Amino acid sequence: MNPRYSTRPRHSQLMSSVSSRPRRGGHQATKHRLSIGWRILQALALNWKAFYTSLLELLRAPVSSLLICGVIGIAMALPAGLYMLVKNADSISRSLPRQAQITLFMRPGSSYFHAQRVAQKIGRSALVGKVRAMSPDDALAEYKKITGTTGSRISDELKNLLPAVIVVSLKPGVRKPEVINEFTKKLQKLGQIDSIHLDKTMLRKLYKLVEIGHRATVIIGGILALGVILIVGNTIRLEIQNKHDEIIIFKLIGATNAYVRRPFLFSGAWYGMFGGLFAWLITSAGIMYLSKPVAEFASLSGSNFRLLVPDWSTIGILVGLSTLLGLIGSWVSVSRHLAAIEPT
Repeated sequence: MNPRYSTRPRHSQLMSSVSSRPRRGGHQATKHRLSIGWRILQALALNWKAFYTSLLELLRAPVSSLLICGVIGIAMALPAGLYMLVKNADSISRSLPRQAQITLFMRPGSSYFHAQRVAQKIGRSALVGKVRAMSPDDALAEYKKITGTTGSRISDELKNLLPAVIVVSLKPGVRKPEVINEFTKKLQKLGQIDSIHLDKTMLRKLYKLVEIGHRATVIIGGILALGVILIVGNTIRLEIQNKHDEIIIFKLIGATNAYVRRPFLFSGAWYGMFGGLFAWLITSAGIMYLSKPVAEFASLSGSNFRLLVPDWSTIGILVGLSTLLGLIGSWVSVSRHLAAIEPT
């Protein structure tokens, strides 16, 4: 066969034909990337529009918006104030100058020398700040100093009754009851110890009060958080009812539920955020009102304690949590009532 009339394309012709074909894969990938970018920009634009239009809706009705935000603020101020009360109580417990003290009474007949050796063993513990062994004469002198007892006859009778005593003062940082109880159990294993007296009544009461305050804050905060959700949900429900005809028109021209839902969600978030700011102002005002008499009372007790005010992290948590509750309330209300509005 003549090569000039061969039906097989030459190598150069094959390469030119391949190179002349359009690269559809690359074009489609570029088009896909542009489509994703356009969708993201479009979503941002729609959210920004709903963001500021919902704020303008609140500003058009300042009285009603102020009342709703004020109710939310009062509801959030109660757990916030209780939290600050517990925080100040915890600060007081940490700033107490006194140390937990343990008194060990040796068995009758134990020598003062043995009590000193036991005191040396106890002093090696990392929890102990100071330890002192007292002979019966020292214990008797301490007893006279406290009670004001005089007389040699009474002194001789008490001297025969009083054993050697070891007084253990724990370090200032050792305040947790469980740590002190565990250390007391270890002391009971030492030899010649008749009884142990732990001065922990005030410490235990204070820690229990702080624990009760924490739990009360959680309970009251949970109840009032549910109240905030119901308040915002009912407010959004009324807004949906007032805009019933407008929503139907939007759906007739092709608006989706997500498009209609977006402004209501932002409105709930705005209500929650402004309510959180109101709660911060109410809580701070209450603490400032109490700060002067509390400082005067602390100075009479020889302390320089000052009430703690909400710091920036506490304010951020309060406002953020209130905004989230407003968003949840609006979401629940919109999801329930918006689906029922359909053009006929």
